[in-house]
Formats: sequence, C-alpha cells, structure tokens
Amino acid sequence: RTRARGQARNTASALQLSCGVGWRTELDASLTWARESAERERGASVNAKTTLRERTDDAVGWALGVGLDARRLAGGRWQHSENRLELEASYQLGSAWLLEAALGTARDRIERRSSTLWGLALEFAWNEAIELRAETGGTDRDKPLVEVGLRYTIMEDLRLKLSFATRAGATRERTTALSLQFEF
Repeated sequence: RTRARGQARNTASALQLSCGVGWRTELDASLTWARESAERERGASVNAKTTLRERTDDAVGWALGVGLDARRLAGGRWQHSENRLELEASYQLGSAWLLEAALGTARDRIERRSSTLWGLALEFAWNEAIELRAETGGTDRDKPLVEVGLRYTIMEDLRLKLSFATRAGATRERTTALSLQFEF
C-alpha cells in the first residue's frame, strides 16, 4: 500500500517466482496487480542476477543484474516498459552485519528517457530467525526512498517480511509492505 499526500491511496499485489539455474545465476519472474482509484494496471517483470565473485569474510562480492518490465493499463495492450542493468557489491562486516551497494542504469521505453539507479543497504542478523534491514535508493530523477524492514524466519523455508518506506518531498510518499516468502 502506497500513499502520497494529496493523491489517492495505491494498492498492489505481486507474485514472484525465483529459481537458481546454475552458473551462479538466478532468474525470477513476477506479476503485479496495481490499483489507483479506478485505474488498474498489470505488470510483469523478468530478472536475472549472476554472481561474478562470491562474497567471503574478507573480500567484496560482486553481482550483475539485468531486468525487463512490461505493463498493461486497463483495457490496453501489453507494452515493453523498461530495461535495467545493475552492478551490486556486498561486504560482510563481522558475523552479523552485511553492507550492500548497487549502481545501474534503466531505460523507460514508454517515456523514452534513461535514469541512473543507485542503492545502499545495511542488514543486521539479530539471530537466526530475525533480520533487520535499512536501505535507501532510487534514481537520479527522484528523491531517495528510505526503507526499514524486519524479516522473520518462521520455519526454514518460510519467511515473513514487514517494511515501511518513505520518500521526502512535496508529496511525502509512504509505503507499507507485507510479504510472505516460501522456498521449495
């Protein structure tokens, strides 16, 4: 659920499937259903992320990600909407802390403009079941989004995540998200 000052509340649901395909590469596909007032939009995304160098206790890990998005407005046809390319670095700070940084580029094919993507995150493993995460990121065209989240491992293959995000500015956007992740 997202809310910006002076605008209608937006709600979205998503289903994401991820699969390791070997060669230190993971693919994921997602479908989203969004609603803003009376407008409805559907989205689809396909992403691939490959580990270029594994993270170790004393070495930075590197990964490369690519993504393609499509969207469909109510009553319209599917349109290829975005291409992304991103380089991610991660570093383990002791046994409980993880630092991640990302830099990339995105091309909005509908609006015909490019933007730079960036992100910085710090994660703390409280214990084996609870992880806390703080992150900020966005594009060079928007104010940064700041997010805090809590991930709870219910069972080995079942996780629950609750997060809250906000974006400063005239509209002061706020987002609350709840997700359930099941691995098989």
